[in-house]
Amino acid sequence: MSVEDLRNEREQPDPPLISNAPVEALESGASGGGSPKVEAAGPSGGAVTEGVYTKIIGSGENAKDTFVYIVIVWSFIVGSVISSAIYVKSYFAPMDSGGDLVALFKDVWGIFFPIITLALGYSFGKGR
Repeated sequence: MSVEDLRNEREQPDPPLISNAPVEALESGASGGGSPKVEAAGPSGGAVTEGVYTKIIGSGENAKDTFVYIVIVWSFIVGSVISSAIYVKSYFAPMDSGGDLVALFKDVWGIFFPIITLALGYSFGKGR
């Protein structure tokens, strides 16, 4: 690039950050008199498309129910994995007594049982 090219670039005005085209169209009456048309923007051209989460949990009332069941299932999965890891670890690093192992299981499930019961209470307790 030469110095002359840099000067030409610097002399060109920056484009406006906000376009006044919609305002000018309304002021000139280009919309046909009535309220302006609103077109849907996006890759679907206004058609309703399902996203990844909608495909997994559904939509509307089904989404609320599915979310509860997903919370319950994942709580059981994570609690079971942590309990299994503690059980396997007890073979490689023996604990002083069996009561320590039971106390660890009790602590782990003391976290997940309230989550599970809360989700079940929400699922069965909500009015339909």
